[in-house]
Amino acid sequence: TTRFLLDYFTDLRYIFIVSQVEVHESDLFAVRIEKADGHKCERCWNYSIRVGEFEKYPTVCERCIEALTELEKAAAA
Repeated sequence: TTRFLLDYFTDLRYIFIVSQVEVHESDLFAVRIEKADGHKCERCWNYSIRVGEFEKYPTVCERCIEALTELEKAAAA
């Protein structure tokens, strides 16, 4: 089970529709729900430790920065 989760680790937060996922090696299977680290992105409402890192968009996460940058490029074309 742990190996399966680790194989899909980068997609788990989207599969589970949560802001953050951690997988720990163990013989037992357990799920624990806690508040995610970081701050809430104003655009997608996910929590990220990277909200506030981007001067141009200080209230959005790294994923939304990519989306907004692509939208700006498309609008300028």
